[in-house]
This record gives sequence, structure tokens and C-alpha cells, in this order.
Amino acid sequence: MVPCITSQRSGPKKPCEETRKSIAAIWWLFLLSCSRLPHYHGQVVIPLVQSSLPPQPLRTVCRSQGRFRTIRFTSWVGALSALLSSLLAPQSAGIRIGSWAHAEEAAVERTPEPSTPPPAPTGVRVAAATTAPLAASSALTAPLAASTNDAVGFERDEDAPLAGYTNGAAFLRSRDSNFVFYPNGRLNIDAFFFPNRGDIRVGGETPGVQDGVNDQRPRDTIFIRRARAEFNGTVLKHFDYMLAGEFASIPIMFQSAQISDVFVNVNYTPWANIQIGQFDAPFTLENRTVDKYIDFMERSITVRSFAVPMNKEIGVMVHGLAPQRFLRYEVGIFNGDGGNVRNPDNHFDVIGRAYFAPLALLQRASATRWLSEIWVGASFWYGQRVDVPYDAFPPLSSNAAVVFVPPVFGNGNRLVPNGSILKWAVEVNVPIGPIGWRFELVRSERDGIGIYRPMATDAANNVPLSRALSGNINRRGTSFYLQMWYWILGSPTMLPTAGQEIPQRWAGFKKGKESFPIGLYISARYERMFAEHDEIAQEGLGLSDEQRAILGNVSVDSFGLAVNLWLSRHVRFSANYFLNYLDGNMPVISGDVRFPPAGPLMQPTYPFYRTPEHEILFRAALAL
Repeated sequence: MVPCITSQRSGPKKPCEETRKSIAAIWWLFLLSCSRLPHYHGQVVIPLVQSSLPPQPLRTVCRSQGRFRTIRFTSWVGALSALLSSLLAPQSAGIRIGSWAHAEEAAVERTPEPSTPPPAPTGVRVAAATTAPLAASSALTAPLAASTNDAVGFERDEDAPLAGYTNGAAFLRSRDSNFVFYPNGRLNIDAFFFPNRGDIRVGGETPGVQDGVNDQRPRDTIFIRRARAEFNGTVLKHFDYMLAGEFASIPIMFQSAQISDVFVNVNYTPWANIQIGQFDAPFTLENRTVDKYIDFMERSITVRSFAVPMNKEIGVMVHGLAPQRFLRYEVGIFNGDGGNVRNPDNHFDVIGRAYFAPLALLQRASATRWLSEIWVGASFWYGQRVDVPYDAFPPLSSNAAVVFVPPVFGNGNRLVPNGSILKWAVEVNVPIGPIGWRFELVRSERDGIGIYRPMATDAANNVPLSRALSGNINRRGTSFYLQMWYWILGSPTMLPTAGQEIPQRWAGFKKGKESFPIGLYISARYERMFAEHDEIAQEGLGLSDEQRAILGNVSVDSFGLAVNLWLSRHVRFSANYFLNYLDGNMPVISGDVRFPPAGPLMQPTYPFYRTPEHEILFRAALAL
């Protein structure tokens, strides 16, 4: 029996629904026993529709003189025992934090996640011993089944509408739900402001020209960060799909948009789904959180800049989530070169992540979502690169794209992957109702990054037409972040669980008016990144003095503060503040080496050094 859950407010405690059902069951057994006694005295036993104690005394129902007293005594003792066992049972096997726990449990039932599997068919199963007396009155089963469905809050697919909004998403489906379509998308309009742009460097700007294309200081700007059209759905209940196109990308040649996410997921069993296509790489908790629900406007420096600079990968992945959500794993084989790129070197990467949530095994976790979200986990990544043809990988940069360590520096020297990759990460997630904290640490060892020099250059656009390998370096480093948050209004249950990118699926149509709660919460984050570059001695190869400017170490300390206002899970207004501090002995950041090459770049920046750099960011976001 599930223990009765009561609020902490003063007042008399009422028996929970399970207690009433237990008393009613014992009463029915008593009536059935009485119906088999040898003397009726003209009385007829009529089953009651309502599950409640009868209003009439026991003697009016059964008047057997031989067995009446024994049966009556046994029935009332059984009912009293059931009542006492329910009221005196332990209230919880978990942890109660304040009076909001009861309200949160109710909120979990009101707003289930759209990614949860469809609920099991509901109905009432009557024991074989009790079906005979009730068979003559088949009309009783209809209201009983309806009341059970009302408690769950979902309609049968046959009665649900074919189009509408439920479980946090708009939908269009067939009558049998074999074809379900979710029209999705997201729009992010951002504004970046830099209160201290710093002074113009001596070699970083044409004399007499300020705020032009050659001024490499960060620029205040308003721009479209994301304009993404997304199509999600399920075919034949076991094949999930997603197709997303990004229209806010910088146009390249004749390309005005690019693919963001494209995958097919086979979901015959929750323990082992197979997903193939292009999607967020299964490395770190934050990279496996949909960017429209992350706490800050962009992912942390630790994740987006240091751990998974490409964010998305193309490959095949096996992933599973235990029914009680106490275990989650994701492991797959990927090209390892980011999105929208074919494998250029005939080598694949192995990437995986898993976590364990021990409190999800508690009985209370089924009603208190945060118990299943307290976990510890780990990620790993191993791969190989051999003289890949693309020019460079993304730079190490701040949340507002201010570059720390450039991939292009000096006279067109470029850093290109050219060796083995070994990365691992650990994560701890501890949400407790409206408050919580999160920690992730990443270790990266790249043994082999090629420094290529241009052999011929298009002087007009400063684009290298061919390249030659000058030498190889190692990049080894560690980065971590510690983040805390507090919900002032609303509850985190209005948003999907972080770190679980489960394909959107049909979970049934929820009866009643859909709620659109308001949420307001703040987050604070501190992170530190440290990386070091060492030259690899190789016969026939050697770095020039200009190229050795990339050698040495670099560290970044960053403090961030975010405020998010949610109007349901579809409209969001965000404000972020960051304070960054760059240090180290790498000449490319401490000296006067200019980067990137001169040209009409969209956001030219140069690294600040031992000077606090401030960033103020705003976003208006709409997401379906």
C-alpha cells in the first residue's frame, strides 16, 4: 500500500484513497460471505456503486444468528487494521524539503514531459471471486473505468482530438496514433554589449581608422542567433524522427541555410533505442541538454568551447533510460568532425555517456521528479585524425564569442587536428525542488594538432589556396564549472529534465485545460579552463618563431549570472552577465600577435589579457 501523503499544514488528516479502497474491499468480502449464509429473512443484497461504507446498520443486510457476530467482528477488525496501518505508515522513504514538496508532487502529475513513454492502458481488474455477483450489473464497470481514467488525466486515443495541444506541444496525428507529427521550431534574437572594449592595439588597426573592419575589438550588436524550423514525429509508434534546418547561419557561397539535426530513432524498448543521423554528441550533461532549455544563453566555456566545440556529430548511437529513470546511457560511433561533414580520414570516434540516479529507486520518486534527477555520471571520447582537409577547428572563446585562443594567427598559420583525441568528463547533478547545483569537469588530451602555413594566398581576400605542415603540437588541459540556481516563481517541473534529449513521443491526450505556468529563476556559474601547448619534435618538421607564439599555457576564469523569465515553456526572456579574466604565458595572447587575419569579418575580436572583460547579453526567445 502506498502511504498517504499529507501536507504539513495544521488540520485533521483524512484517509487517502488507498485506505478507502481497502475498507471498501473488506466490506464487499463481508457482503459476499453473508450472501452465502443459510438464512436471509427476505433480505436482498444489492451491490453499491460508490466505494463507501454503507449508511445502514449491518443487521439490516444479513441476519444470520449463527455466524453473524463472528463475521461482523472479523470485518470491523480488518477495516480498523487497514485504517491504522495506512495512517501510521512512514510518510516517505525519501527526503521532505519544506511545504512545497506536496505542491511539486501535484505539479508532476499536471505537466508530464512530452518525451515520456505512453501510459499503460487503464482499467479496473476485478478478482475472480468477486466477478460473479457483479456480472449481472455490467453497467457498473463503465463509471468505474471512467473514474480511473479521470484520475490519470488521459483520454483514450479513440476519443482524443486529431490535432491540438497537449503535454507541452502542438500535435497532428492519425486516429490510431501510428502517425504523429509535432511542428516545432525556435527563434532567438540576441543583443551583445561590451562595456569595456579596451584600447586599440598598436598592430591591430590601421592608423587613423577606428571601428572599421580592421578594428579587432568586440562590437556591440543585435542579431538573429537562431531561426530554426523543426519537424518531429513518430511513425508506427516505434520510429521517431527529427528534421531541423537553421536559417540564421552565416551565408557561405550559395548556401543560405544548413542542417541542424536530422535523425531517426528506433524505440522498441526503452532500454535500447537506436538513433542514427546528426544530433548533439553524447558527451557531458550540458551538451545533451536542448539549447532552448539551458540555464544560460549559451553553453559554458567548459562544454561549448573546450569539450565539444562542434556540438553535433554524425553517427549511430545506442541509448537507454531505465523505467524508473535510475540509469541512463548513451554510446555510439561517430565521424568526429562535427555536423554537415563527411568523414574525411576514414577514422571513427567512440563517444559515450552514462549516469546513475540512486534516489530514483525510492518509492516517492514516482511522484517527486527531482529525486530521479540527482545523479552522478561520466563521459568519454576517443578518436583519431589524420591530415583532415578542413582548415581549422573552432576557437576557444567566451559566451559572447570573444576569442581566447585563436585557430588562425600570425601570417595565416592554422591549427588543424592531426593526431589522437582522448577526453573524459564527470558530472554531478543535484536539484532539490526550486534550488540546485551542478558540477562538470572535463579533461582533454589532443596528441597532435598540426600547424599549417599557407603556400599561396588570395591577396584580395587573404584566403590560403594551399597549405603545408610546419609541425605538430600537443594540447592538454582541464576545465570545469560549478553552477547553482534558484526558482523564485514557478517550478523546474515546467521544463524538461536537463541532460535527457529523448525524442518527442506521443504520451496520450491530457484532459482539461492545458496550463501555461510562469517561471522566474536565477543562476550563477563559476568556471575555470587551463590548457597548455607543447611542441612535438619530428624529423624534417619545425616551427618558425612566429608559429611558436602558440606554445605555452593559457587560463581563463569566468563568472556568470543569468536571469530567466519563462511564460510557459515556449516564451523566454533572458539576461546574462559575464566577467572573464585571461592569463598565461602564451605569446599569442600576451604579445602583440594579430589575429584573425585582416578582412571584413562579422565579429572580429582579439584576446584581452590580464584585464577583466565584461559582457552583457540579452535574448528574446520563442520555442515550440
